[in-house]
Formats: sequence, C-alpha cells, structure tokens
Amino acid sequence: MAMAVKDRAEDTFESWYRCHRAPLENYCARFLRDGASAADVSQEALLRAWTRRDQFVSESQVRPWLFRVARNLCIDTIRSRSKVVPSASLPDRAGEGDAGTPLDREQVATTVRRAMTGLSERHQALLIKRDVHGIAYDQLAAELGVTTEGARAVIFRARRCLQQQVERIEASESDAA
Repeated sequence: MAMAVKDRAEDTFESWYRCHRAPLENYCARFLRDGASAADVSQEALLRAWTRRDQFVSESQVRPWLFRVARNLCIDTIRSRSKVVPSASLPDRAGEGDAGTPLDREQVATTVRRAMTGLSERHQALLIKRDVHGIAYDQLAAELGVTTEGARAVIFRARRCLQQQVERIEASESDAA
C-alpha cells in the first residue's frame, strides 16, 4: 500500500534523509570517485526532493527521481571540475608560479622556444597570435577563413602539438642526464 509522501506522519526530514542518504551517496561516490563530492551532491539531491515532496504521490516515485537528479548533479560536478584551477596551483603574487627562480623560468622558456621550432609555421603563428598577443578567436577565424569553433579547434591542435614537443624534449633531456 503506497501512502502519499506528503501525508506520512513520520515523514520528518531526518528520518527521510536517513532512509535515502546511504544508497544515494554510494551511487554518487561510484560516479564521482570522491567521497566528499558525493556527500555534497547527495545532500543537494535530497534537499531538492524534500522541497518537492508534495509533487510525489507515493514513495516509489521518489527513488527514481532522486537518482536522476543525483546523476545530473554528478555530471555538473564533473564538468565544473574541468573548469576550476585548484587554488594550490595558483601563485600568491604576480610573477610567482611553478618556475620559482629566474633560472627555472629561463629553462622553461628555453624548452618552450625549442618546442615551438618543432611546430609547423602555421601553428607557430597561431599560438603566438592567440597566446602572446591575445588575439580573439573570432578574429583568428576571420584570418583563417573558418568559423570561430574551427579556429578554437586549430588552436587546440597547435597546443596539443606544442605539449607533445615539450614532452619529447623533456624526455630526451632526462635520458641524457
């Protein structure tokens, strides 16, 4: 016999939370591979379901809806992770960073210059225009005769090639040492 969720006398938030939290948090933990994020996401999903509990006729409607909301929140969390730079990696002041000493910065600059010589002239020119001079993607697109998305794709490929060149140089230097 399904009782209306909103009509249950013992339906306090605490008892309802205890009933649904563990399976939902386990689901989120498997999805996110992070217990703290899973707890946050499951709490958000439970809060959303609780505030909309009057829309459910029976308890059997809650669980599928709850897991769908949790799934969507997990996806949003994963997407936001790729956009956030961990604050520990940000320098405290301008001019500081991973290459802490002038010698380290010079070594990084030398490696990047060497890697740039391994790129095509087109990739070199585009990276300098975009990353050094700050030219907008739409302006690059007009120069290339492609869409803005096409310009973004070309810049992405150029950066990927540059990264591969840097990795090759670093690998050859570590082999030589």
